[in-house]
Amino acid sequence: MRHHGSNIQTTGPQPINRERVCPLLLRVFLKMNAFHSASEFKSRTSLPESDEIKLYTWRNATLKEISELIKEVNVPARHRDSKMTFAFVSPDSHGVYKLSAPLGCVHAIKKGDDDQKTLDSLNFNFQYLAVNVESNEPVVLQSDSNTTTSITDSTMIDDGDETTLSTTTTTTTTSTATTSSADVDVDTDSINS
Repeated sequence: MRHHGSNIQTTGPQPINRERVCPLLLRVFLKMNAFHSASEFKSRTSLPESDEIKLYTWRNATLKEISELIKEVNVPARHRDSKMTFAFVSPDSHGVYKLSAPLGCVHAIKKGDDDQKTLDSLNFNFQYLAVNVESNEPVVLQSDSNTTTSITDSTMIDDGDETTLSTTTTTTTTSTATTSSADVDVDTDSINS
């Protein structure tokens, strides 16, 4: 895009200042070793909610960032040999839900080409996100005890005029039913299938 009266040209999406822009709700549906069938998504009120987590994030969130949030609440996803494959689920023009082609794959410990794909670059338009968690780790149900995890995330923000360092500390308390945090809210009834 070229601005009138200047030599400034911009290409690609504009950076998102996470300090100033409100996060959006991303509804994520996890399943072990397979995607949910599109037929399980009948309407906005008839979904596989037992496998749902709700993430508050930004359009510039990468698949790697999303996978790290999933690992906070899904034990098999933490296994060193696990990987997560992502797809969108959305209704077609007739209201029938369809599963997209795989959007990317993120491995637990090794870097990959899809790690830095953002929701924005994948043309996110408030679809549901289906995640296939592949792991050899046995499925373990969470105990009744609470677990607290803190994660500090530092991000360089370049808004054109200046570059700043944004540091966010996320504290997550996990119980059998609910996980919540200051910057990322994860709400779950049952994560493991």
